[in-house]
Amino acid sequence: MPTLNTIKSAQSFLGMVNYYRNFIPQCSLLSKPIIEFISKKCDWSKKQDQAVITLKQKLCSAPVLVPFIPGDEYRLSTDASTIALGGVLERLGQLVGVIGYFSKTTQAHYPVGEIELLSIIQNLQHFKYYLHGHHFILRTDHISLLAYRNKKEPSARISRWLDFLAEFDFTLEYIKGSLNHVADALSRPATKNEITTNEVSKVAIIEKIEDPTLVFPINSIERITPVDWYEDWIQDPWSAAVLVHLGLIQDVKINPIDKSLFDKYIKKLKLSKKAMARYKFDDQILYYDDRVCVPCSRRTELLNIYHDNILHGGHFGEVTTINKICPNYYWPSMTVDIRTYIKGCLQCQIMKKFRPKKDGQLEPLDIPQGRWLELSIDFVTGLPTTQSQNDMIMVVVDRFSKRAHFIATQISLGSVGTLDLFYRFIFAYHGFPRTIASDRDIRFTSSFYKEVTERLGIKLLLSSSNHPQTDGQTESVNKTLGRLLRSYCSQDQDNWGHFLPQVEFVYNSTFQRSIRASPFEVDLGYIPNEPLLDIGNELLARNLSAVDLSKTIKAISLRTTDFLKQSQEDMESHANETRTVNDYKLGEYVLLHRDAYFTGGRYLKIQPIFLGPFKIVKIGKITIELDLPSSFKKHRVINIKWIKEFVLDKDRYPKSLPRTSIERIQRAQEIIAVIGYDVESHEYYCKMKDVDPTLTCTYSLEEFNKLTSSKKSSLLNNFNTLVNTN
Repeated sequence: MPTLNTIKSAQSFLGMVNYYRNFIPQCSLLSKPIIEFISKKCDWSKKQDQAVITLKQKLCSAPVLVPFIPGDEYRLSTDASTIALGGVLERLGQLVGVIGYFSKTTQAHYPVGEIELLSIIQNLQHFKYYLHGHHFILRTDHISLLAYRNKKEPSARISRWLDFLAEFDFTLEYIKGSLNHVADALSRPATKNEITTNEVSKVAIIEKIEDPTLVFPINSIERITPVDWYEDWIQDPWSAAVLVHLGLIQDVKINPIDKSLFDKYIKKLKLSKKAMARYKFDDQILYYDDRVCVPCSRRTELLNIYHDNILHGGHFGEVTTINKICPNYYWPSMTVDIRTYIKGCLQCQIMKKFRPKKDGQLEPLDIPQGRWLELSIDFVTGLPTTQSQNDMIMVVVDRFSKRAHFIATQISLGSVGTLDLFYRFIFAYHGFPRTIASDRDIRFTSSFYKEVTERLGIKLLLSSSNHPQTDGQTESVNKTLGRLLRSYCSQDQDNWGHFLPQVEFVYNSTFQRSIRASPFEVDLGYIPNEPLLDIGNELLARNLSAVDLSKTIKAISLRTTDFLKQSQEDMESHANETRTVNDYKLGEYVLLHRDAYFTGGRYLKIQPIFLGPFKIVKIGKITIELDLPSSFKKHRVINIKWIKEFVLDKDRYPKSLPRTSIERIQRAQEIIAVIGYDVESHEYYCKMKDVDPTLTCTYSLEEFNKLTSSKKSSLLNNFNTLVNTN
């Protein structure tokens, strides 16, 4: 064939090539120099001669194609770059056809996601006569198809593409770009510079999410492009020092504050030739051991991508995140920075489980001064209904003698009924106590109950929220009561009320290790006569004179007090071996475990494990009072077993609260949570995106109603789930 030096001869040659173009990989790309000559964009040169030689070789060594057989399994692999598109159709690993398509000038400026989707469309159009009406596997190294399927308002062009895709029956399969060899080769040039730039820029592809309620709403794609970091490198003390030693810069733009750090790196690099040998500046990128050097100004962005981002992050722990970043990037003290960043991640703090390290030291109640002066009360529920319609037991225990009364009642019992039972079964026989310890049952926290006990001079000792162990004595009695009931009425469960008096007698006549006697003996001075049992020692106490009985009871009281003190000291010492002192400080912010607040709820598996942060307003030995919003119905005093330290990383929150009504309305879509509502002023207390989570923004009802209906509904549903759980 004569040398092609005219437009007509070049057109003739391309006409022949185009007849076989379906079997020539990268045909469009290989033909580009000749097309440019035909279009009069350049003169004929060695570049065009080389293109002709390459195309001749391709024509003489065409790939071996297998015929298309309907019913077999086929796989279409696609790829794209800003220069060309490519694809391969295979049957059981054997080549059926290839496609190479040169991108038009306008298409080269499409967003990356659209270029990838365009490649899929072009491949389907080319192989339509094979694939239409048959199921096949579509492989791509990009998630663009899934993303654009979920896009709320796609452009007209994408809408047309999606309509075309709907005509095909395929299964989408993701393939890593590094494994998509054939299609990748068809779509990309083989020059060293372009491959290097592409590989670096594809270290991570980040989707900008316009609406956080959508899973993959791709609006545009942002790439990590180290080739654009030059200005960042020359302003960073560490990388600027490296560039100075490499002889690439002389005028350093270091902030005066960082000058001492810059001098430190200069000195360190000068003393270590081995360290300098690990650095290189290649293709406008600074490397350390073939890893991209990350300047200070880019580290937060990178950490956000590999820890927070929905596609590349996942909020994994330190080890996983370090393993993601280290193979491709480097900066001094990167492990410490990654650990600090993750520790300050609010999402990780509220979503991940936590094993508390500081339970607080045990704080027992004071030793009672006498019989029936210090009481504790609780209820046993979950019982079958008896013939008397009772389905609950009120348990009252004297903290000194450990004697207990078990009173059958109904679960519908209110605060008035509770006081009535106290009056008939406790006050009438033992007088009025000085203190009553209980949990925060609504019967004990009602205003009526508090007012009556206050008038009677009774002090209420309420446990911390969701920590019934505060009243450990009654909880222990309840366990014993449950075991006794199971023993007595396991065959006749609806008749447990019939056995209750006998159970009470057995409990009170049984030896207790803490007082080293039975409750009856400490309270009465003797053990009442048991049925069918005649033991003179027990009867002797009742036959003593009044003076002798008084002395006996006094001696028992002194002995019991000593035993209680010894038992309490032993228990406190043993429990505190594995506990630490409550070292939280007033004004600190902490997170509250949801189990201290929720008693149930929907979809707990995807709900935050911790709530907050909340400010500490009061500190006890084992409890903390939190500044909870008024909308929260739970008590504010919490046992520290439910508390976790909140770590605030201010660098993660660059924005401040909106100050004006106009700014609040403009930033309304940045509301991430409603944590309170003032019924009187009709104001919502909200947490804002990228704002310090310890700060709250107040929205008026009018401002709040400017939100979209879906956003408002989501925020209020989450808020109602929180405040209505009690």
